[in-house]
Amino acid sequence: SEGMKFINNHFFFIETRDATPSIDLILQIARSFVFKYGDAGSGVGLIIDPYNEVDPSRKSGKREDEHIRDFISECKKFARNHNAKVWCVAHPTKMPRDQDGKFPPPDAQSISGSAHWNNMADCILTVFRDYEEKTTEVLMRKVREQDLYGQIGSCKFEYNYKEFKFKPYDISHDW
Repeated sequence: SEGMKFINNHFFFIETRDATPSIDLILQIARSFVFKYGDAGSGVGLIIDPYNEVDPSRKSGKREDEHIRDFISECKKFARNHNAKVWCVAHPTKMPRDQDGKFPPPDAQSISGSAHWNNMADCILTVFRDYEEKTTEVLMRKVREQDLYGQIGSCKFEYNYKEFKFKPYDISHDW
């Protein structure tokens, strides 16, 4: 199909079967892809998914928040040096229920591990699935330079099982 051809021509998957990859190994492999396939004018993208499957080893005496700070710094340095966009999927801590017994959408402070995710990230996007309403909401929680990169806001979707794709949420839908 056209979709698979596009993916095969534009996406490269980094997978290590024998060991948990360190951020240094991930960035080293990504750097080799940039040099081999990258176009300096268009930039490239790197998605690290999920963060909790990157080697958590840290130097003796380094706290988790310091490790996360250094991880984010390495990703930002890679992005600057290679005209790249780096996205990191980091899951929230165990979310508390609200007074109605429902889970609220996560915010930037909900990301597991450290407040550095909120402090150091240029943009934070959260995805929230409401299983009762059968919707998925995408919330832009932080944009460091709003006039340049976007605005704080959200949009809600529902999954159309007939077409196998997400559609904007419409309370009056007829499918």
